Amino acid sequence: MADSELPGECGGRGTLAPRSFAILIAVALVIGSVTSFAALAFIEGYLWISQILQVTAIKSGQFGGSAMTGWSVTIAVTTIGGIAVGTLLSRYTIQGKPHGPPDVIAAVALRRSFVSFRSGLASTLAAMLALGTGAPVGLYGPLVFMGALVGNIASRLRIDFPGLPSIAVGCGVAAAVSTAFHAPIAGLIFTHEVIHRHYSLRSFAPTVIASITGYLFANKLFDKEPLLAVTFEEIGNRHEYLLLIALGCCAGLLAVGFQKLVHTAARIGSRIPWRLEFRTGLAGLVVGITAIWIPQVLGPGTELMRAATIAESFGELDLVLLLAAKILLCTICLGFGFAGGIFGPSLVIGALFGAVFWSLVDTWLPLSNSGLLPYVISGLVAVAAPVVGAPLTIIVFVFELTHNYDITIYATISTIASILIGNQLLGQSYFERQLSQSGIDLESGREKAVLTAARVLDYASAETPRCSGGESVTGLFFHPSRQGLNEILVVDPNDRLLGRIHRADIIGKSGTAADLAEEVVLVFNQSTSLFDAAQSVSSCSGEILPIVDSADGTLIGAATKENIIAAYLKISRELQEESHAH
Repeated sequence: MADSELPGECGGRGTLAPRSFAILIAVALVIGSVTSFAALAFIEGYLWISQILQVTAIKSGQFGGSAMTGWSVTIAVTTIGGIAVGTLLSRYTIQGKPHGPPDVIAAVALRRSFVSFRSGLASTLAAMLALGTGAPVGLYGPLVFMGALVGNIASRLRIDFPGLPSIAVGCGVAAAVSTAFHAPIAGLIFTHEVIHRHYSLRSFAPTVIASITGYLFANKLFDKEPLLAVTFEEIGNRHEYLLLIALGCCAGLLAVGFQKLVHTAARIGSRIPWRLEFRTGLAGLVVGITAIWIPQVLGPGTELMRAATIAESFGELDLVLLLAAKILLCTICLGFGFAGGIFGPSLVIGALFGAVFWSLVDTWLPLSNSGLLPYVISGLVAVAAPVVGAPLTIIVFVFELTHNYDITIYATISTIASILIGNQLLGQSYFERQLSQSGIDLESGREKAVLTAARVLDYASAETPRCSGGESVTGLFFHPSRQGLNEILVVDPNDRLLGRIHRADIIGKSGTAADLAEEVVLVFNQSTSLFDAAQSVSSCSGEILPIVDSADGTLIGAATKENIIAAYLKISRELQEESHAH
């Protein structure tokens, strides 16, 4: 019986009973409320740390002490903050690494267990501390992970419901995005486009409810200001469509270069023979020194992004310096192990790049233009889309951000050009590349990824039919434990595989099992995936397929062709039902 057809839960094939649907809605409401409150607490928490440590005052140029004192405080806060972040990560997280959206994607896509609450909480607190001490990293990645952490807690409730873990995690992610961006539709689409990677009705309804709950919680109950508040009429010049395409192409190149820089910095950081807290402390030191001259780069950059929409905020040279500093410092921090996201920095970098692009157009081209705003918004999303790998989410995000249909269309033009460039040059989003480096390939489809992550050893037979090489073949199959078997695997005194014996091949023969054993052509090991095993079983002889330890060749198990094919078909069917469940 398929999981989506549990008695008492479904009214038909993959259809939920009214009671189950009511439970699901209640869970979505709770997750949406708790996640929204947690996200707002996270934001208020890092802002409080920034104020206490004078980061806010330094960034706004309102620090009351002398210049030397301001420099000392800046360097001390960012450096000690980096050391504290590294210490928190190294001591309390799995493998000493911060968690983020790739962990959420992997857990949902591969149906594996989520990270422990302790490790997840430590990573979230490390991100809050990093932002509070001025690290120029993003807050939206940590918020997405925190939403998934809340959803994962809810999924552990004693509720017999098919697919609850992935649905609950998706609800938490949608609520976090909706709360942070004041964009409930973008939160919904991000969850299905990036996390779930399918649009089943069963997961769609609760995700909508959680996302709207997060939006209402932040926008109506606590009256938080939106990320950007802009007004725009329309583009009045046809030649500007070509300029927006050019902007998108350049933004695509910038997005690719930014991602490559971060990955290069990560490789360099991993080769430095220092403990994590010293590497993050070094990154914090670089941030502090840079902030002496360019204090606006401190923190996630929300104020910087808002200022970029105002033409009088910065001169052309200032924009270039801010853009270069933001790219450099974010690259160093993320590469050297800081907790924090990349989505927020990509938005800031895109906004600054759009402002630089408009400034060049306005200064050097003898053409009229529609002002700064459409170029900043288009640059903002055109850089972020290839980085996150969610173009539909980004387009909807623009509409909810601006409430302006025209500017959404213009930004879409740049986004499409940027995505095309990014796909041609890199082919992966930042999250997909992180997953790929961990051995998880989702580009070929979720089904293949799940089957590749599954190990054939997990589907081994309860008992492995085996005999020692010195045993006589006379009466070999008449032992009570071997009756009904047609094959037996032969091992030496150290339990290493020697071969296999077929019942029909020893009729009328005498000798030892080692003498009459035939070579086994297809042998699996503990790391062989179910996908690879299923692809190879059809071309081999024999029904019992040995699984050996790759280190010493000892026999650790065996699987039958029937077990492998049945497991393959079961997983494929479950994934199809999950994607089309009602």
